[in-house]
Amino acid sequence: MTGVRVLSGPNLYDDSGGVVIGTELDSLPPAGAPFAVSRTDRIFAALAIPGLADEWTATAARGRAALPAFLVRLATDLVTSASIFPASGQSIDASRSRLAVFIGCEHETIGVTAWDCACKAVMACLDDGRVAAFEAALAAFRSAAHQHAADITTAALAREARRLDLPWYRLKIPGQLIQIGQGTHRRFLFDSTSDATGAISRLMSQDKHLTNRLLRAAGVPVLAMAEVTNEAAAVAAAERIGYPVVVKPCHGGQGRGVSVHLTSAAEVAAAFKLATTTPDSVIVEKFASGDDHRVLVVDGRVVSAARRVPAHVVGDGQRSVAALIDRLNEDPRRGHDHDKLLVLVEIDAAMLALLAEQGLAPDSIPAEGRYVGLRRTANISTGGTAIDATAAIHPDNKAVLERAAATMTLSIAGIDFLSDDITRSWREVSGVVLELNPFPGLRPNWLAHAEHSVNEPILRALLPPGSDGRIPTCAITGSIGKTTTANMVARILAVGGLTVGRCTSMGITVGDERRRQDDCAGGRHARELLLDRRVEAGVFELARGGLLRRGMAIEEFDVAAVLNVLDNHIGTDGIAGRADLARIKSIVARRARKTLVLNAEDPLCLAMRQGARAPHLYLVGRDAGTPALRAHVEAGGAAVMLRHSADGDIMVLVERGIAQPFMAMAEIPATLGGRHVGKVWNALFAAAIAQAMGSSLDQVRQGLRSFKPDMADSEGRFSIIDGLSFGVIVDPVDGPESAEALAQVVRQIAVPGRKRVLANASGERLDGFIRATGRALAGAFDRYVCTNWTNGIRPDPQSAPGLLRDGLLAGGVADPAIVCIPSEEDALHQILREAEHGDLVVLTSDPPEAMAAIDHLASVAGRDRREDSPRHVVL
Repeated sequence: MTGVRVLSGPNLYDDSGGVVIGTELDSLPPAGAPFAVSRTDRIFAALAIPGLADEWTATAARGRAALPAFLVRLATDLVTSASIFPASGQSIDASRSRLAVFIGCEHETIGVTAWDCACKAVMACLDDGRVAAFEAALAAFRSAAHQHAADITTAALAREARRLDLPWYRLKIPGQLIQIGQGTHRRFLFDSTSDATGAISRLMSQDKHLTNRLLRAAGVPVLAMAEVTNEAAAVAAAERIGYPVVVKPCHGGQGRGVSVHLTSAAEVAAAFKLATTTPDSVIVEKFASGDDHRVLVVDGRVVSAARRVPAHVVGDGQRSVAALIDRLNEDPRRGHDHDKLLVLVEIDAAMLALLAEQGLAPDSIPAEGRYVGLRRTANISTGGTAIDATAAIHPDNKAVLERAAATMTLSIAGIDFLSDDITRSWREVSGVVLELNPFPGLRPNWLAHAEHSVNEPILRALLPPGSDGRIPTCAITGSIGKTTTANMVARILAVGGLTVGRCTSMGITVGDERRRQDDCAGGRHARELLLDRRVEAGVFELARGGLLRRGMAIEEFDVAAVLNVLDNHIGTDGIAGRADLARIKSIVARRARKTLVLNAEDPLCLAMRQGARAPHLYLVGRDAGTPALRAHVEAGGAAVMLRHSADGDIMVLVERGIAQPFMAMAEIPATLGGRHVGKVWNALFAAAIAQAMGSSLDQVRQGLRSFKPDMADSEGRFSIIDGLSFGVIVDPVDGPESAEALAQVVRQIAVPGRKRVLANASGERLDGFIRATGRALAGAFDRYVCTNWTNGIRPDPQSAPGLLRDGLLAGGVADPAIVCIPSEEDALHQILREAEHGDLVVLTSDPPEAMAAIDHLASVAGRDRREDSPRHVVL
C-alpha cells in the first residue's frame, strides 16, 4: 500500500465513511494477459465467500483489466462480514502500475486489513509460495474485526435505529457505546442498558443477595437465599434453607459458576469452589423447579417474555449423542461466544456428568424421540434456545415483574422468572423472581420474538413521545459567504427561543458561549455539537477542505444549502475546475433530509438537484427573471428572491404560487441598505434556510434586523471597527467576486480623507485568480498595500503581492498608489500607521490578524480602543 486516507461519513465516493487506499501493481501480469493461476481451493475455503471461486475464474481469464473490480469485491465482502451494514467499494483510479480504491468500513483498520487480505489472496492464487502471507493477512483481518467490529447487541440496536429512521452514532470504536438522538434529545446506550438507569441501580441489581432482599420487601416472590464467603458457611446455609439448593456467584452472570439441584454437603462444597474461581462472595439459594423465563421490561412495562430451553438433542435411533450435537451445531446461527445469535454446544466435563446421570455417553445412540439434556441451565450462553411466551403471560405475573423492575429503578431489565405455568398467576402456582439483569442479554428475546419487537421499545423509550430524536439542523457550503449566512441563520433561530450550536470558520458557539475561536468549519465539529444536550438547533458551515480530505463526518441534515461554486480553490488538492468543486459541495446537497436550498443563478448549484433526496427545494435568486427561478416558481416551487422597486429591493417568499413580500433590504443593517451584494445573498439564503427549519417570517425579520455589520455579529465579514481616529472595515476577500462586492460598497462611502486597502492573496491560488482579484479592487481606493495571506505564502514571497499589483495596474490604478509588502504583519502595521484622521482603511486579512494589528496600534498610541467611540464610517 502506498497511502491511506480516512474519510468519515459521506464523501466523494459514498454516503458512508471508509478509506482511500493506494496500491502498487507492478508485480502483476501486464494488462490484458490472462493469469496463470495456481491451486486456489485452500484460499477460497479459508475466505468462505459464496461465488468467489467462479468470479476468480472469470477474472483470471480476462487478466489484469478485471483485477480491480475483483479486489474491491473481495475486500468489501470481507468488510461486510465485520460490519453493521453491508460495505461498499469502488476503484477510483487504475493506471498501469497503481490502483486507488475506496473501501467503505466502520473502522479504518478493518478496511485496511481487508484490502491487504484481498491483495494477498490474489497473489497467493498466482503463486503457491505466497499462501502463508495470505493466511497471515487473513488472521490479521480477523483480529481487527474481532477488536473493532460492533458486538451483536450494538449492531442489532443500530440496525433498528436505521429502520426506525432515528439518528444514531457509534461513539467509540472499539466499544459498545452508541448515541441515540441529537443535542437536547441525545441519549446513550451501552450494550442493552441506557443512561436512564443510574449507576447505583446497576450496582445494586448486580448484587443477587441485595436484589433478593429489596424484592422481598416490595412483595415480589423470591426464594430463600443466603450470602456466604467460605465453604463451611455455604454448607451451613444449605442445611438451614433445606435441600435441594443452588450455588452461584453473588455477582456472576451468563450461567458461569452456577450449580443447581444440589442435595448434599459434598455437592455444595464442590459447587462453592466452582463459584469462587473468580473472587466473589457466593449465594446459596433454595432450588425451585419450573420453566425458566427471561422477561424483558422496558420503561416500566413487559415487552417480551421468552421461555428458555436448555441445550438438548432428541434421539433418532441412528446417530450418537456426539453426532447429534454436531448436527445441532450446523445451525448457521450458532457461533463462538457472543458473535452469533446462538452458541455452539461443546462437550465438556459438566456435560459428561449430566449425560452419565441419564445413563449415556457421547458415543451412545439414544432411542428415537428420546430427550437428551446437555446442560442443566437454560442460558443462551451455554447453548440453550428460547420460545416466545409474551402473549401467554398472566396479568398478575406481568404486574409483579414490572414492580420488580421499578423496585430496582431499572429502565431496562432482564428478569429471570421461574414458573410452572406462566399462563397462571404466581399466587396460584409456583412463580418466583430469581434475579434482575441491568445489562440483559437480548438473545433469548430475539429468538422468541422478531428483533424489532424487542429493540424498538428500547430505542423509543429513550426519546420524547412522537419524536425521532432529531433537532433542527442545517449545513451550509459554497465558495464564499458561508460564515455570514450561518451566523444570520443562527441569529434567526435564536430569536425563536432556541439554543443554537454553531460551527463556522470562526469557531464554535453554543447559545451566547464562544467555545472555540479557530477554524471549525467541518463535520467533525458539527458531530461534537450534537453531543451537547444544551443544543436545540444546529447550524454548521462545511468547507471544501474538510469534505474532500476527511469526509462530512455527520450523516445528514434537515436542510442543506449550496451558496455558489467559484474558482477559489482551483489548482489545490487536484481540483482542475469548478466542476470538481461542485462535486465536492454536492456531498452536502445529497444528504439533506427535508429541504435543499440552491442558488438559482449558478448552473453548477442547480445541477445538484439531480441525486438529491430532499423532498423540498428552495431556490434563491436576486433576479426573479432568471429562467430556472421563474420556471421553478411557475411550477409551484418555493423560493426567496428580490422584488425591485423605486423605494428599494424587497425580499419575497414564494410558496405554492403565492408571493409574499416580507422585508425590505433597507431594514437589514448588514446589507448596508442593499448596497453590499454579498450580504444581500447572505440574507436571502438565511431567510430561505431559516424558513425551511421552521422559523416564522416574523422571526426572520427580527433576526435580520438585529444583525449588524460589527465584529460581534459579522465576525470580520465586512465589520466596521470603531474607536480610532479613522474608519476601519475588516472584510477578508478571496477572489474577484468578493473583491467586487467590497469595491462596489466602498465606492459609495463618502469620507473626508483617503480610502486605503490592504489587499491579501493566498499563494495557493492560481496566478489568473490573484490578478483578477486585484483588478476587481481597482478604482475604489486611493492607496493599495498588497501582501500575502500568512497561511499560503509561495516560495517567492513577492509573487502573490506582485500578481495583485499586476491586476490593479490592468484596472487602471497608477503605479505610485501601490506598494507590495510580503509580510502580512508588516503590511498591516504599515497601512494603519499611514492612516490619517478621516481616512477609511479596509483590511482584507483574516479577522484575528486584523484585530491584533488594530489593538497593537491602539496600545502604541497610548490608549485602548473604545467600542463606544464615535463612528468614523458613514454608510
